[in-house]
Formats: sequence, structure tokens, C-alpha cells
Amino acid sequence: MANTNIIKKIEKELGYHFSNSELLVQAFTRKTYSQENGGQNNEVLEFIGDKVLDLVVTKYLINNYAFYDRDKKTGQFVPNRDEGEYTVLRKKLVEKANLAQRMNSLGYHNFLILGKGDIKIDAKNDDSVKEDLFEALIGAVAIDCNWNFETLYKVTLRLLNPVKKEVKGEKKEDIDDNYISKVQEWHQKTTGELPKYNIRQVGNDFEVSFAIKGYKNVFKAKDKSTKKAKMKVAKQAYEFLKENELTPSLKNAVIRIEYDRVANQLQELAQKKYISMPLYKFESSPCISGGTNWLCKCKIESENIYVEKIGASKPEARKNAAEEVLRIIRRKYNS
Repeated sequence: MANTNIIKKIEKELGYHFSNSELLVQAFTRKTYSQENGGQNNEVLEFIGDKVLDLVVTKYLINNYAFYDRDKKTGQFVPNRDEGEYTVLRKKLVEKANLAQRMNSLGYHNFLILGKGDIKIDAKNDDSVKEDLFEALIGAVAIDCNWNFETLYKVTLRLLNPVKKEVKGEKKEDIDDNYISKVQEWHQKTTGELPKYNIRQVGNDFEVSFAIKGYKNVFKAKDKSTKKAKMKVAKQAYEFLKENELTPSLKNAVIRIEYDRVANQLQELAQKKYISMPLYKFESSPCISGGTNWLCKCKIESENIYVEKIGASKPEARKNAAEEVLRIIRRKYNS
């Protein structure tokens, strides 16, 4: 019997109420489970969702990066990207890693209903399985809403959560501003102090200079705006750190995530003073197909990271939480 609390939670996050909640449960049911226990699985729902996803993403891209000049004499459709660029934009949105990460963020892979074979190989943590789940959810909505495209468009984008800036490509100002944050983060971790930028006016320009504590290099830049000059200097400083392999040691500390020992990996990072000691809290959590799971809350205060993950047992929930923390850290220091 399906757990109504989890169904309500997922429906709220999707912004969609199922007329037949069994379709939602089916979206989480793997073939290995149905082979062992009977009933239907999510394979065909995944096939349907894959096709819906293609159409929704195409519409999303055209809505944001083209227009139909219906009010003028030409009546032409006017794209502002060529076919190759649209293909690249589409790929970024629907690639396996992105869909799997969305399932990670929502924690939905922890609700998968698995057969013994899947459990043995820890299939729920496989990106392909998470990708299938993402598409199966869309497929379930498609059947339940009788292919109402307005509903499918809304639910799919809610699941996909596209950020236009990321799809389009970051503006130069955003990238440069990020260098300021990266330099500040490095400086604080390495010296315990905030970086100090010296500013002086030179004619109609502002000159900003900055020296990394412990190094002779002085970075300078001029601009009409102090902020832009500071951005230029921060970029020089960060590129120096990167070229000399001085960027945060966490970047190299989390190269490979080993699921069987993720909690130990996190503990080792704390013992080496890379991060603060992980803090865990556990709560019992209902399972979508009945029974009880465990919810693990993990907090890393030094990195301002907080995650919640579910598992069939406390050790599994802890592993899932630790794995997600390590993924966040790796993305943070390799971006």
C-alpha cells in the first residue's frame, strides 16, 4: 500500500495532484521489483517521459531564445541561435548528469522500489537509474493528465528547474564577480583573514591592487568603476593561484567518491581540518510503498552545507547523506 504522506510531498513539489496515485508509485517501481513481485514497472513510463521531455525542452528554448514575428508582414519565425547552438543548449538541459542531479536534489532516488538484484548493486545511486526515474515521473504525469501539454510543460520545468543564466551561459560580470568570492574563500581558509584590496584614483580611473599574503606578487587593474577594477584584480589573483596549484586543497582531496566508505571519507576530511566535523541527526521516515525508512540530516558548518537523505536503515541514510555532501564539495571546488 502506498504511503500517502510521501505521495502528498511529491505532488506538492511537482505542483500536480494525481487522479490515480498508483501511476506515481509505478514511476518509482523498477523492473527488478515487478519481476520478483508482479505488477507493473516504470520502463514504458520512462520511454513516454523521454519523448515529452524532448518536446518541453524544445518549447522552453524557443520561448526563451527565439520569437515568432507574426505581427509583421513577413510573418516569419525568428530564432536568435542557429541549429547547432540549440542542440548544445538542449543537451545541457537533458543530459544524464543533470537529470540525475535533479533526482539527487529532490531525494527521489531514495524512494525507488527495487528488486533484490538492484538492491545488491546499489542501483538507486546509479545516474542512469536516476535519469530513468526522472523521465518515468513525467511519463506518469502524461498518462494521468491525459496528455495535457500545459500541465506537462509546467510539471516538467518544475522538475527540471532550468536556470536561464546557466543554459544561456554566464555573463562576464557574473564570472568575474565569482572570482572575488573564490579569492576571498581561499584567503580566509589559508590565512584566516579577509583579502585587502587597495584602491586609489588615477586620473579618471580607479586603480585597485592586491597582494596575496605570503607571496610577493602584486596584482593591479584600472577601470572607471572600482567594482570592475576589483573584479579584474581578483581574476588575476585566482588565475595565479590556479596556475601554481594553490587553489583549495579540498579540490584534490575529493577526487573519487567511494560509496561504501563515504562517511569515512567525510570524517577524514574533518580530521585533516579541511572541513568542520559532520553533524548527523536521524529521524524515522515513511516509505512510499509502506513501511519505514530513515531520514539522515547532515550539516557541515564550515562549508555552510546541509542535506537530508533517506535510506532503508540508519547506516544507509548516513551513507546517502555523506555521499551528497561529498558531491556538493566536489562541485564547489571544481567549478
